[in-house]
Amino acid sequence: MTPQSILIIIAASLIALLIIFFIIRSALKRYTGRNRFILFLRYKVFRVKSKRKYDAYYSVKPRYLSQCELQYYDVLREIIGDKFFIFPQVPLSQIVEKHSGGNYKTELFRVIDFCIFDKEYFPLLCIEINDTSHLKKGRNNRDNKVADILKSARLPIVTLWTYQEINKRDIKKQIERYIKL
Repeated sequence: MTPQSILIIIAASLIALLIIFFIIRSALKRYTGRNRFILFLRYKVFRVKSKRKYDAYYSVKPRYLSQCELQYYDVLREIIGDKFFIFPQVPLSQIVEKHSGGNYKTELFRVIDFCIFDKEYFPLLCIEINDTSHLKKGRNNRDNKVADILKSARLPIVTLWTYQEINKRDIKKQIERYIKL
């Protein structure tokens, strides 16, 4: 076989692969079924953008809490014991009611890392775990809005920073400012 014929075979193979790629991609654009493998190919492999409003590919997250949040959760559970409940990832809309300023409650769609409740499920204290991403302007604005909402609702918030070591005694001291343990 000559080098020229090898090049022709390689070029023909590449052209055939491109044609197959575009045929599959075009078929995936029109696909409306719910087969998870095909949806995975459509959105993750071929990165097809959908023009349909509710056409999406969903999958289960690998974990509910990040490793860092889990470490804080364990420490918080140890600190508060059985006297109170602690729930992770609590939406503001579950603990705060809006009474004025229109019907829109979109600012309550934000999520608090942890909320401590009494035995009758009354919220007593919110806890936010912040890493360096909270220093960015957009994130800082979000944090300030959450703090303002909680202040207006008279619900205290404690902010713990991940760049500091998890110090059980310091965390307990901050919580005791608001809750008798």
